[in-house]
Amino acid sequence: ELIINDEAKNVYTITPIIEPAGASFDKLSYVSSNNKVVIVNKAGKLIPVNPGKATITITADIKGAKKAPKCVINVNVKKKVESIAITNDQHSVAINKTLQLTSTILPADATNKKLIWESTDDKVATVNTNGMVKGISAGTCYITVSAADGHGAEAVCSILVTQPVTAIKVIDTGGSRGLRCEVNSKVNLYRLFTVEPSDAGNKKLNVTVKKGNSVASNASEYYLLG
Repeated sequence: ELIINDEAKNVYTITPIIEPAGASFDKLSYVSSNNKVVIVNKAGKLIPVNPGKATITITADIKGAKKAPKCVINVNVKKKVESIAITNDQHSVAINKTLQLTSTILPADATNKKLIWESTDDKVATVNTNGMVKGISAGTCYITVSAADGHGAEAVCSILVTQPVTAIKVIDTGGSRGLRCEVNSKVNLYRLFTVEPSDAGNKKLNVTVKKGNSVASNASEYYLLG
């Protein structure tokens, strides 16, 4: 096996063993079945060109011999994954909700593009074989994605799992369930509501004010004119 983008593994020289030891021959010839995958020179050095498979035939040329002794070896040329990047901008998810993580690998034409996804704490968040994260309990853990080709490329991101809001309640402001406001003054609408549980990760509320046929969305204050 040769790795085309790994200097330590992208060259190999065949060292043939002659049997019986000391037998005479005129020369050894080396032939590649596919020079677009791997080239072999006169000294038996293999040079990978592109990912793929090829066979190298070694022949002992002997003058006058009725049959030339041969040896065939299989060569598998691969291109390893050099780097992985998790491309998501969002790295948080609520309990019982899911977040799809996405990634890119380099080079794009790597032979084995399969990825392995793992969570450092399945009690906080789990991740499936496709990078889908599910929040289990509030907290932080790390998601690792690594190349299945075994050459060490990986990426890591932290995942924050938050407690979602389960209920919104109106605060009792003296039995009227509302706020009094004088003409030409402002009232903070958020003072009317509370969320449960108290440790919810995101307590932001979207408040809509309606008067007649007009609606003002995401208002934090309402200016009472009359």
